[in-house]
Amino acid sequence: MWESFKEFILTQCNKNPTRIAEVGVGRYFDVYDFLNKEENIVIIKTDIDPKDDATVRDDIANPNLELYENVDIIYSIRPPYEIQPHLYNLAKKINSTLIIKPLFNEDLNIKASDIELKNYKKSSFYIRCANDE
Repeated sequence: MWESFKEFILTQCNKNPTRIAEVGVGRYFDVYDFLNKEENIVIIKTDIDPKDDATVRDDIANPNLELYENVDIIYSIRPPYEIQPHLYNLAKKINSTLIIKPLFNEDLNIKASDIELKNYKKSSFYIRCANDE
């Protein structure tokens, strides 16, 4: 499942560099570590309670917009139900693609017509694509 998820994110990296933010990283760094090795990706990880020095402290309910300036893709793995609308609002505000990998069989706490369930190989997640400008 995680290999498919990482692979899908790479398929969305159509800029050089592609700027990515993982929001609410917690203690699971596998996807971040994988993407961070790619030459065409500039990635940051944020969390309200950072667990390592490489994670930037940020509260997604009141985000520091400077952190997300020019970010092309925001993704979050198993974000709590209550922060999902904040992820959506941030992605919409900065016109970024949003990918949310919820807990297995969890419904999304976002009522919007521009976010959809996506199945990619062995992984399923929700995606909102940035608007082409």
